[in-house]
Amino acid sequence: MKPLVLLTCLVFFLPAVTMTGAEPVLQPWAENPFYWSYRGEPVLLLGGSDVDGAKLAVEDFARYITGGDTLRIPRIVEIERPAGPSDNGPTDDEIKAELAKQKTNFEQGQQAGVFTPISRAGSSYLRTGKEGYAKLYRDLLFLEYELMRNVKATWDSPWGPAADFLLGSVFDTWETVEESPSLSTEDRRKMTAILLEYATYYRSYWGTFGALEKAVIRNNHNTFTCLGLYKAGRYFSKYYNLPEAAEWMKLGDACFAPLLKSFKTQEDCSGYGWITTRHVCTYSTTKPDYSWFTSGKADAAGDLFIMTTDNLGNQATFGDVGGWRGNGQLALWTYLVDVERKGRYAWAIRKCNGSSEPGTAVHGVEPVEPVDLLLQGDADAQGKVLLPGDIGEAPDQRRVAQRCEAQRFGPL
Repeated sequence: MKPLVLLTCLVFFLPAVTMTGAEPVLQPWAENPFYWSYRGEPVLLLGGSDVDGAKLAVEDFARYITGGDTLRIPRIVEIERPAGPSDNGPTDDEIKAELAKQKTNFEQGQQAGVFTPISRAGSSYLRTGKEGYAKLYRDLLFLEYELMRNVKATWDSPWGPAADFLLGSVFDTWETVEESPSLSTEDRRKMTAILLEYATYYRSYWGTFGALEKAVIRNNHNTFTCLGLYKAGRYFSKYYNLPEAAEWMKLGDACFAPLLKSFKTQEDCSGYGWITTRHVCTYSTTKPDYSWFTSGKADAAGDLFIMTTDNLGNQATFGDVGGWRGNGQLALWTYLVDVERKGRYAWAIRKCNGSSEPGTAVHGVEPVEPVDLLLQGDADAQGKVLLPGDIGEAPDQRRVAQRCEAQRFGPL
């Protein structure tokens, strides 16, 4: 058994120590990927939002070190927050009202059934530790299951239309909610069984078809389902060692493997391109596999988003729903700032938010204008244009083609 080293860092600056050159120095431990390692050695990571917070984390944790060769850490969920009205989250009456509202919404065909408010409740509990949110998560999940079994579905799934969209988000917070003292052992058993049935249903959903058999660039309807199953697989593999959980993780790996080798997703429209690209970022940092970042593919995607964003900070959004404005590209730029610490993407974020002047850092990274992306010169002075089809004769079109060639934005 290797000795465990205590590593203290600032959460705000954590991305700065995750990448040095091609390999992250802080990553899951090779001998057990559910634990952290620093430069290959197992560590226990404590953090804080500032120096005083990090020191407090160390002092507080020291209470649990009792000596001897074995370190046993109990379940720890301790939240300190200012007192106020509704100090413990939603009240029983507020939960009752929310259940009535969501029952009506489900019956009217609300997208993702009740899983969007379930995910919100989990996120609120994760951020605040207020027990009312854990109770709300539990009661909404029980409601979802009751409705799934008893309401005749007129959409694509008994769980609600496109309920696979929330599969990953629900599992993001379940491990924290599961530890809530507000839940009984029977609550946890029932909730775990529901989540297992939820994930199992979507293994045979059309979004997973062909992922294991054919390596192709996929769209958001594939990545929503496969990323959700990957996260569910991590949970049920870690705690229950289920054979199907390992297969779900393999499915996620197969779905994202081709995307890690491409700067572009299957979609041409920005809206659905944002979703799939965000999923690539999430998968890369969850697994983790930083090859999409270290290969330059993530940079190419980030640069393409800069070039296709107008001066008001918008791209053309979804082609079938919603308004015409959109800035979902900020999610990719934020990942690039956090992982690669590059100022050009901090500049893009601040530009969309109204300021890119010095002193307007994003997560500690100062904005740097990407002047290399300016469209200059004549495309005729360059080599063969790599864009497919006829790009037309207008000078602006030819300059865009020139820059696309220079930035490796050729056909896949």
